[in-house]
Amino acid sequence: MFLDVTLSLSVVAQDMAMIWQRRSAWSGWPGRSRLSVGGQHCLTIALSLMPLLAVAAQNAAPAVIPRRDHPQGGDFQPGDRILLTLRMDSTMTDTLTVQADRSVIVQKLPPISLVGIGRAELQPYLSAQVQHFIRGEVIAAKPFLRLGILGEVAHPGFYRVPVGMGLGDALMVAGGPSPRADLSHITVRRGTTTILDARRTRAAMVAGFPLDEIDVDAGDEILVGEKRSVNWTLISQAAGLGTGLILALHALKVF
Repeated sequence: MFLDVTLSLSVVAQDMAMIWQRRSAWSGWPGRSRLSVGGQHCLTIALSLMPLLAVAAQNAAPAVIPRRDHPQGGDFQPGDRILLTLRMDSTMTDTLTVQADRSVIVQKLPPISLVGIGRAELQPYLSAQVQHFIRGEVIAAKPFLRLGILGEVAHPGFYRVPVGMGLGDALMVAGGPSPRADLSHITVRRGTTTILDARRTRAAMVAGFPLDEIDVDAGDEILVGEKRSVNWTLISQAAGLGTGLILALHALKVF
């Protein structure tokens, strides 16, 4: 983006200088008053800075974090995992796998359908269903997401993480950021589409939103970027901007 702004500034300044040079060679435009030299200088600077001001306004705007829409068919898909804690005569823990028909099997009870069930209502729903068959109570039902945690982390790969976990904690599941990690350039993508850019991802991390409250779902990938080395091409473009402005002002006889 900075490169585009640099080129825009340079082109605008040089184009305006050429226009006013040609205009100055005429005796005047019929029916129109000519701008003073000072007015020309001010207009040159104003037009040249317009792209930069637009970029600054965009960067100053707060990042909007998309919230996850809960599908009408429910939040659970085949292959999802649920960590279940069931209290009967004693407390037991089991990991349930959502079946192809989107049901789960608790102990040896008949399958319990999760069609139309959201994550927030999972625990009371399962507890009510279990009590139809046994004298027991589901005291906890924690869904997990399978996410790719890739890029500059200690152990990139795919992990199952609780939906109540935040993005920052999810990175620690993969061993945390590597020494080369650029924590200002973390994105979330779904296939080839970036669903959370770096600004939104950082805002979600700072706010501490859990995965279940933002637009992150099973199969998505958290990508940690790498620190960039000095970009001499960008520096040369910035130098070109300065040179272009100096030449434009010189052509306008500012100095």
